[in-house]
Amino acid sequence: MGLIKILHTADLHLGAGSTVGGKKRVEDFLSSFKRITEIALREEVDILLIAGDIFHTPRPSSNIFYSFAELTKRLFEKGVRIVAAAGNHDVPKSAEERSLIEALAEYSEGRFLFFKKPGVATITVKGGKTVAVVALPYLNPIQFILPDRVEESRYRRIVREKVAKLLEEIDADYRILLGHLMMEWATFGSEKIFVGERDIRVSSSDIFSHKFDYVALGHVHKPQSRDNMFYAGSIERIDFSEAKESKRVVLLEEENGSLTPKELRIPVRSMLNEVILLDDTSKISHEVYRILSKINTIKDPNEIMPPVLRLKLVINRRASINIKKIENLLRNKVYLVKIIVQYIQQNKSNIVLDKREKPLREIIKMYIKKICEYSLDLKDLEEDLIREALNIIDEVST
Repeated sequence: MGLIKILHTADLHLGAGSTVGGKKRVEDFLSSFKRITEIALREEVDILLIAGDIFHTPRPSSNIFYSFAELTKRLFEKGVRIVAAAGNHDVPKSAEERSLIEALAEYSEGRFLFFKKPGVATITVKGGKTVAVVALPYLNPIQFILPDRVEESRYRRIVREKVAKLLEEIDADYRILLGHLMMEWATFGSEKIFVGERDIRVSSSDIFSHKFDYVALGHVHKPQSRDNMFYAGSIERIDFSEAKESKRVVLLEEENGSLTPKELRIPVRSMLNEVILLDDTSKISHEVYRILSKINTIKDPNEIMPPVLRLKLVINRRASINIKKIENLLRNKVYLVKIIVQYIQQNKSNIVLDKREKPLREIIKMYIKKICEYSLDLKDLEEDLIREALNIIDEVST
């Protein structure tokens, strides 16, 4: 008799790449989901849980939808069931309008269960054992007046009531909560851009987490966990705020009468933020080659190369810069490049350094701080500029 296996993922955001790199990034998201389906097939999982935001919009392009449908078909053919809870990106604005996901679920003959409203799916798996999935889709806070604490309490009470009622319907060997929501202990990732500050956070007691064997969460893009509650995180880096985040799925395996979670890293597109501080633009080629050399040192198999590069050029306003030349130097060395030019605006007579002798590193830090004081455009780059300048000093001195 085989043991139960369940794979948890979330926040696929298929189609999202069009806002950060166009068609190429769209393909990255599809490729990442394809790798997840391959993990599901390799591990011979019984159920794939998707905790919301399958598509980036309720109306994905026909190509995106068809690609998703083809990948799910492969899972269906191997007996994998899919259970998904709707995320805030999955639901059309009109309550009467049906989404493409709903149509796919309707014609899947029970192999793909999509919950637009709270509900329970009880699935019989290996050895006749049963897994009950309580689906808690995204509950839109716009229905509540925020930040009024009374209305927030009402929202949390509704969550408790819905979960409690669904728990009464359960009679299964294992219980899983599948939810697209914001826990009070969670740390925002790039999704903050989409949901803003008005999301209502709920507590572990609000969702009765202790009554479940596992809580599969979505909505927060940064992978994180507490006790039996896991945010799988987004399947690709959405933007440069996630450049240093690794991505994962969570594999649940039955062991001694319980479900044991195991985090599996998934390969994602490498993203790099680089800053070049120049007082002499003739040195630009040298700086670009330095970045390319740094790229060549990346050997992590979970970092898909070549990378997406965001390059900030910080130069004197009187200097001229040949962007086309930089793009030619980077051609075929990076997947995509976004070049941002920041001009230094300062009155040199106002930039006075302490004339007492100081180590070179301290002088450089002081100089950059002074420059940033006279340029609001550079203020948010201060730490990046200092770090890059100190790296250059270290390279020259070694």
